[in-house]
Parts: sequence; C-alpha cells; structure tokens
Amino acid sequence: MNRSAERRDDSALSPVAEGPATSGTATGQPATADAPIAPDTTAILRHIVTAARALVVADGAAILLYDGANGRFMPTVPGVAVGLDERWLQRQGLEAAQTLAERAAGTRDITMLLDTATAPDLEFPLLSGGRRPMAVCAAPLEVAGSVVGVIELYDATPRSGPYPQEALRAFADLAGLAIANATAHEQERILRSRLEALDAATRALSAELSADRVLQRIVEIAAQLVGARYGALGVVGDDGYLSEFITTGLSPEEREKIGPLPRGHGLLGVLIRQGQSLRVPDIGRDPRRVGFPPHHPPMSSLLGVPIRFRDEVVGDLYLTDKIGAPEFSDEDQHIVELLASHAGVAIENARLYAQVRELTLLRERERIGRDLHDGIIQDIYAGTLQIENLADDLPEDAAEDLRRVADHFSGVIRDVRTYIEGLRPRELQGRLLPEGIALLVQDVNERGGPVTQYLLEGEPYRLPDAVANTLLHITREALSNVARHARATRAQVRLGYDSRGVTLTVADDGIGFDPEERRGPEHQGLRNLRTRVKETGGTLNIVSQPGAGTTISVRVPSPQ
Repeated sequence: MNRSAERRDDSALSPVAEGPATSGTATGQPATADAPIAPDTTAILRHIVTAARALVVADGAAILLYDGANGRFMPTVPGVAVGLDERWLQRQGLEAAQTLAERAAGTRDITMLLDTATAPDLEFPLLSGGRRPMAVCAAPLEVAGSVVGVIELYDATPRSGPYPQEALRAFADLAGLAIANATAHEQERILRSRLEALDAATRALSAELSADRVLQRIVEIAAQLVGARYGALGVVGDDGYLSEFITTGLSPEEREKIGPLPRGHGLLGVLIRQGQSLRVPDIGRDPRRVGFPPHHPPMSSLLGVPIRFRDEVVGDLYLTDKIGAPEFSDEDQHIVELLASHAGVAIENARLYAQVRELTLLRERERIGRDLHDGIIQDIYAGTLQIENLADDLPEDAAEDLRRVADHFSGVIRDVRTYIEGLRPRELQGRLLPEGIALLVQDVNERGGPVTQYLLEGEPYRLPDAVANTLLHITREALSNVARHARATRAQVRLGYDSRGVTLTVADDGIGFDPEERRGPEHQGLRNLRTRVKETGGTLNIVSQPGAGTTISVRVPSPQ
C-alpha cells in the first residue's frame, strides 16, 4: 500500500469554481458542472459523507465530484463536508483536497497517508478548530467503470493501522450508485422543467403576431432556456449577409457603443453558410473567428442554431457565455433546436400576418383612390369646365378672375392626383429608399416647381418596408407643402445614414411660418407629417420663422 501522496505540480493549479457541481450518471459519463445540485441530491451527498465518517471513525470527511469538462475534481456545495473548519472552507474551498483525489482516481484504488508529517509540503483541508489533519484517506467513487467522484476522510492524529479498505470499497460502490441515481433524477427534473418552459414559450410565440416582437421573444426565450448570458437572432438578407440582428443581454448603451450590426463574417458566417448547429467551447481559440469590434463585451462559449421553416433557413440563433458552465452541452443544443423548429413557424406566421395587413391596407388605398378619382376629381373637373365656359361670355377683367379660379381648381385636381399616387408607393418597388426619393425630386423639378437639390450621405442600408414607405410619404408630403404654401424658389432634400439611424431633412427658402401658431385645415399637411413620424418611432423637428424659410428634419432609429 502506497502510504504517501505525490506532490502536485503548482503550475497545474486553477481556481476552484464557485458554486456547486453535479456528479456523473449511470451511463458511465464523468460528472459535469452543467446544472446545480438539487436539494434532494445534496441531502444524499451529506448522508454519504456522514456515513463514511462514521464507518472509519474519522474526524472529518468531504466529497469531491469529477468535472469531466475541466478534468478537475470540483467541491460540492460547502455543506457537504463534516468535521472541517468552516472559515477555511469559506476562504479556500476544497482546493487543497485535489492532490489526494487525483491520486485516488489515477490508481482507481484507495489512497492513504497514515501520517501527514511525512509529507509536510502537501496541503490538506483543515479540521474544525484549524487543525491540520495527521492522517488522510481517499476512496474513488465509480459507476460503470468511470470515476464520478472521491470521498476523502481526515483524522486529527496519525493512524496506527490502515483504513478498513474492504469496507470502504463496498461503501464507495454503493455511494457511487446513489450519486448516479440522484443525478439521473435531477437531470430528468431539469429536462422536464426545460420542456415545460419550452412548451410555455412556444404557446407564447404562437400568440404573438408582431414580426419584430416575435424575433425579440425568440432570442430572449432561447437565452433563458439554456442559461446564456448573451443572445442574438440574425436574419439573412437577399445578399447572403445579416440584414437584422436582434440581441438580448446588452443594454441600449452597450449596443450603441459597439456600432453597426455585424455582417456575418467569422463564426457567424459559418452558421449562415453551413446551416448546421455549431458549438464552440472557446471563441477566442477558434481559428474561424474574426475578433470582436471595440467596446464589445468579452464572450467565451458559443452555441449557434439555424431557424428553419420548410427546409429554408429564416434566421440563426447565436447564444454565448453559458452561465455556470464552461460551455454549452448536447442537451442545450437539443433544447434550442426544438425551440428553433417552433420559432420558424412563429416567424412565418408573423410574416403572413404582416402581409395580410399590408394587402388589406393596399386594397383600402386602392378603394379610396378610385373614389377620389371617379367622384371628387370628376366633379371638380366638370366645375372647372363650367367656369371656363362662363369666362368666355364675360368682360375681360371678370373673365380673368374666373380663369384664375379655374387654374386654382386645376391645381386642386393635381394635388388630389398626387395624393392618389401617394396611396400607391410605387417608387420603392424593387428599390432602396434613396432611389425612391431621387424619383420624387426628379418629378418636382420636371413639373417646374422650386429648384430642388438632392443630397445622399453615408452608406445606405435596407430599412423595414413600413419605415421606408413612411419616409417616402413624408418626403412627398413635405415637397407638396413647399410647392403649395412656401412660395419657395429653391429646396433641398438631404438623406443621411449612420449606424444609429437615418435622418431625412427637407429645407426651402420660402416665406416660412410660426410652428407654434395654431393652424387651420389648410395646414393638414404638417399634422400628417407628425402622425407619420410617430408611426416610425422617430422624432420630428421643424425650424421656421416668417420670412426665413423652413427646415423639416425627421430622425428614425436603425432597425437594430
């Protein structure tokens, strides 16, 4: 019997993880730290420690469970040790018990040191009262050929004879089975809890019809299910790169500091291109990474899962930093894949709902446009013809007055037709917003209105259709107001893009007005602008004063 323990190489030391670890299972897999120990498991471990101490009449005892992911023995919850110094445990944990545990696991046999005075350089947990143990013993706990832990026993005085090995081996076998059974029950409980959470999550998703809200809820639920510190859901655009990137775990200030959304390079791109689940234990060591931008929080482990609907990838889930464990597990991947299958249906349902709403809106616009064209325009046109006919029979001065009235009604007809066109935003069909605004400016200049300049700043990116169409309507409404009310000779439309949003500015050199003055029906256009800006979640700023022109600025946040 080897009566001494080998000295551990100090270079191999690493801090003991805070909090409990969980033991292995009857499948022969080593214990892991994937889930906390349940109260019933803790009670079993405490019973094992107490019984082992009584079996050999030792002064102290403790259990260490094996963490296969780190290749280390991890202390169980602090209460699963008896006869040891509480203050020592709070300061040091059971790090000092590693040497003996590693020796017992390596030999797969009981390891003893009957007089620790023969190994003064070795460290051991202190007994109650701060006493150094003078005799120690470690028995490996095995299940199906795999070590799941070690029980260590400590005595205040040297032992005159060996610890009862046969009794300890039989006890260790029973203890290993008890730990494996308790762990299996705990894993079943965790799985059942996760499945219940998944069921609740899928029911919540099925009730959500807003596309933006569905995407946000999916990434939040995914992070909660597997205990991820950070999460993101990326939607790939037509160009094969990320067009949307919804996050959880980051504050708005952190998002703003990071800057523009990722395009889909590095590990994010691997998931996009391969369309298969991806698990990375350490992002920093993976050769496929491209690094993080400035102000990005550090992240270690990664779990990526594609979201599909009818074999088509509609998004990708990225989860990072598993809380309480060094990396994500097979079970984590499985539960997120189950969520992803439901999420694909939820995303498609939200998109279909949005399409139905858009179709209903378009049909209503078409109906209003037909009513305006077939009713109001025709009546005004008929009245204009009658006025022109009357003018032919009147003296020249009176005839000129009537012709001016007829010209005014002709302008009304043009305004109504412009409004009808506004109900059908054709300018953006297949185009980005800058191209649609360019066509509006071109139309103003061709019609002989104020000479209008168009400036584009920044790198354009795609906005949600509803936001882009609203900005187009705002531009049309503002230019229409300039033409009808401003008496301007020049105007300028400026469209600027940056990482935080889009700014639209329409300025003119017209007569201006007092924005604070209460306006009548003829100024309905400004009220329309305010309503449209509110719909985008943006802000509206109007700068004007009589005789000094007008500047209207709209700021909408980026889609991230």
